[in-house]
Amino acid sequence: MRSKTVAVLVAVLALSGCLSTALGSMRVASQSARSLELRFELAGIRDMKDANGGWAGLEVKDFISTFDSSLGLYVPGRSYIVAIPIGANVTCQVVDASYYEVEPSAIGRPGGGKLAVLGKQPATIAAKGYMGNQLVASLRVSPLVYDNVRGKLRVYTRFGVAIDFGSPAVGESPAGARTSVDASYEETLARALVNYEQGKRWRRGLAASLTSGDYFSESNNWVKIRVDTTGVYCVTGRDLEGLGITAGSIPVGTLRLYSGPGLPLHENLMEANPSWMRQVPVRLSRTSGTLASGDSIIFYGLGAHDWKNLYDKSFASNQYNKNFYSDFNCYWLTWGGTLQESPARMAKVDPPPCAGCTPYVPASFAERFHVEQDNLHDDQVAAEDGWYWRPLF
Repeated sequence: MRSKTVAVLVAVLALSGCLSTALGSMRVASQSARSLELRFELAGIRDMKDANGGWAGLEVKDFISTFDSSLGLYVPGRSYIVAIPIGANVTCQVVDASYYEVEPSAIGRPGGGKLAVLGKQPATIAAKGYMGNQLVASLRVSPLVYDNVRGKLRVYTRFGVAIDFGSPAVGESPAGARTSVDASYEETLARALVNYEQGKRWRRGLAASLTSGDYFSESNNWVKIRVDTTGVYCVTGRDLEGLGITAGSIPVGTLRLYSGPGLPLHENLMEANPSWMRQVPVRLSRTSGTLASGDSIIFYGLGAHDWKNLYDKSFASNQYNKNFYSDFNCYWLTWGGTLQESPARMAKVDPPPCAGCTPYVPASFAERFHVEQDNLHDDQVAAEDGWYWRPLF
């Protein structure tokens, strides 16, 4: 199974770790219904040198120094997770800062115009996403920036970050909404969030537990079918008997097949997601009575990776779905129960009459292929998913 790292939920946690580890360089100075101010007092700043004695970046206590090969510099940075109101336009501003400057000529391997990639401020809002029902933002902090006007590097030693959440009413949870999570996850939020207490009232309400709307409570009989690749699949009565099910106990008129839409859910949970289950038409070799060992249930199944318009016709024909979370799709076969919708069956289509006509044999037809391979990964490059087929240089 392949896994894609969600920046604000995983990478941020890896960089920031527990809040307690950040207290040496960061503290909460003030907070209100619409703002938060953090103060940074950096300690343990050490200039790093290359093999020739040239300036090669910084090492800072509580920060991770990553080597940027294009600049020849070690750039310190870390991220902090901040709870934010839902729907708010969050901005941040650096205030009350102290810094010293480094001449680019002191760098052992001058980066030229590339130094601008370091950014203009030591703190920026880098990403947004959900941790459970808590909307959060990643505050990316790096004391090494580039002053494009003066053409010099700045090393910040002390600064404040004023975060503005906008209107105080934005994103507040409705009165009585169930917003708390289980104790273990509550502890995770408390350790990870800079403003844990402040963010509690901005959580979205948790969905009620599934009862009558839960498909699985509408029937006691479910068989999970794993589909690895797109194609036509056949399940026989004999297959079900191999699972310990009596085929003769299954009324074929109640057979139904369900599956999720097939496309991964949005990483940004504020995006609309489709219904989690929908019925898939099947073709049955027997249309009445009960299932026999030799009877077949045929359906067209979609794998986890294929062209997007196979899952949703609104997508263009050249868009490919690469699922980063699973290498197989799941289909659920059920019978009996109290499901209300009519069982879906494949439609029978008769070919047009062709008495005495010559069958048409096409000389060519359109086909599409997806040949990309995920062989190399570079999560430092913000392009698509960071996976490459072969080196680009």
